[in-house]
Amino acid sequence: MKKLFFAVLAVAALAACNKEEAPVLNLSKKSVELTIVNGSASTRAITDASAAETFECAAVADLTVLFADQNGNVLESRALSAGVAEGNAADHYVFHKLSEYVQQVAVIALRGNAAPATLTAAETLWKTETPDAEVKNIVVYGASGQMTQDGTCTLDGENFPLFKGAVRVAPAHARFEVLSFQCTDLGTNTYGYSEMTLNKMAFDKATTYSQTLGNVLKSATDVATAGEGKAWSWNWIAPKTVADLGNLVVDLTVVGKNYTVAVPEKTLTITGFNQTVDGTTSAITEFKAENVYKLNVPFVEANLDATDNYICVDVEVEIAEWTVNTITPVFKN
Repeated sequence: MKKLFFAVLAVAALAACNKEEAPVLNLSKKSVELTIVNGSASTRAITDASAAETFECAAVADLTVLFADQNGNVLESRALSAGVAEGNAADHYVFHKLSEYVQQVAVIALRGNAAPATLTAAETLWKTETPDAEVKNIVVYGASGQMTQDGTCTLDGENFPLFKGAVRVAPAHARFEVLSFQCTDLGTNTYGYSEMTLNKMAFDKATTYSQTLGNVLKSATDVATAGEGKAWSWNWIAPKTVADLGNLVVDLTVVGKNYTVAVPEKTLTITGFNQTVDGTTSAITEFKAENVYKLNVPFVEANLDATDNYICVDVEVEIAEWTVNTITPVFKN
């Protein structure tokens, strides 16, 4: 899995840098140099290997740099693309004339949010769940922590402190996507279902993660999807175990060949998930951050629960013919 990394250097200016200590340092201003280690156009933070797809985590234009003091208060924020290009413009940015109190650097994709006042607030944005957001709209974030001096840098005859740190920018979420449903024996099954309406699905221990479906299957070849290029999806703060979520239960309404009305509230219950990696299949027990989990649901009639909400009773009734008996009265003597 490819990751989006930033190596961050905080310096007073970027010329004739060396690691020899100078007797006098000008501490009035700092500059920050950011090098995107894998900053080419193909850089991604989330890769879905099972579908051979990559999802862009954030482009340079999406990212904002937060410059904070030792307590995490954001002193200034600037768009990453607003940095002065030095060397390879694709992966090297410099920000000059920053406060001397800058001690930490963070990088965030704000996704329409206002720049936070503290790194704590930035982390809150990062870990705010957006259950139905697309991958491209999930906030990614990383912070350097406290940076320590590592030599000096000289410019125009003056010596300035050189600081080094590192930032790893990534999502805090795992993403779960249901791509399709298909009843592969619909119309040919034993019980005789001829139509199914998928009403909704939800995890039975974490009902916050619920989706309205509303698709109708009428044949074994029908495939229900959320729409062109879309999926029914949730994003949750990882890690989260399968046991945390419980079973994924799909509510259906079915019609049988011999019914005149639909049978309500049949259920399709998914109790676990498998994944195949390098030819080896294993059970998923935990959903991890930075992963997209994609699920297609092909099922058969036998996977549905066996209980209906009402019972059909077939009673044979025989109407007998009249038997005529002639009787005569008997009188008292």
